[in-house]
Amino acid sequence: GFISVTTFDNEANSILNNVNVKNVDFTMEKAIEEMDPRGSTRLYDTAVEDIKKLLKNVETFRNSLPNAVKKLNPKISVSWMCCTDGQDNESVNYSSDDFKRYVKKARKKGVKCFFIAANQNAIRTGNRYGFRPNESMSFSANRTNASNAFRSVSDNMRRVSTGSSNTPFTQTMRNASLNPNDLSYDTNEDDDLNY
Repeated sequence: GFISVTTFDNEANSILNNVNVKNVDFTMEKAIEEMDPRGSTRLYDTAVEDIKKLLKNVETFRNSLPNAVKKLNPKISVSWMCCTDGQDNESVNYSSDDFKRYVKKARKKGVKCFFIAANQNAIRTGNRYGFRPNESMSFSANRTNASNAFRSVSDNMRRVSTGSSNTPFTQTMRNASLNPNDLSYDTNEDDDLNY
C-alpha cells in the first residue's frame, strides 16, 4: 500500500506523497509538529489538488503494472479522507462546486471518500462537497473525541484496503466521536441529501 498525507491551513503542506507504507516512519511528535496551525483555511484548493494528485498516482501505479497483470484488470483499492475544522476562507483557484465535482469524479473512479469535520454538521457540509452522508461524520474538537474519529476513519480505510465497499460510519463510531453536548452536529435530518 501507499499513503499520502497533506496538511493545510492558509498553506498546503505535503507530508507524505505516495510513500510505501512499509517505509513510513512518522512519530506522534512529528504529527503534532505538522498539525500546528498557522492561519486560515485553504480547504477547496487543497482538496482539489490532493484529489488530482491521488488520481494521477493511481493511474501511474496502474500503468506500471506488468502487461500480464494489467490484462487481469485488477481492482486497486483507494480511499481518501478530508478533515477540517472550519469553512474555506483562503482558496483562490477552486470553489466549493469544484471541490464537489472532484469528489464525485473520484467516487466515480472507485475512490472511497470520507469526510470528518469538527464544530459543524459534517453530514450537511460533506453533502455540499459531494460526500455521501454515511461516509461523513462530525467530531468534537477535544483529544478523546478527535482520537475516536480518526480511529473510525482508519478502520473504514482498512476495510477499503481489503476490498470492502461496506464502509459507513456506524452509530457507535458517531457516538464515540461526539461529546454529548455536540450531538446536534451529526444529524441526517435534511431531505435534500444526495446519496
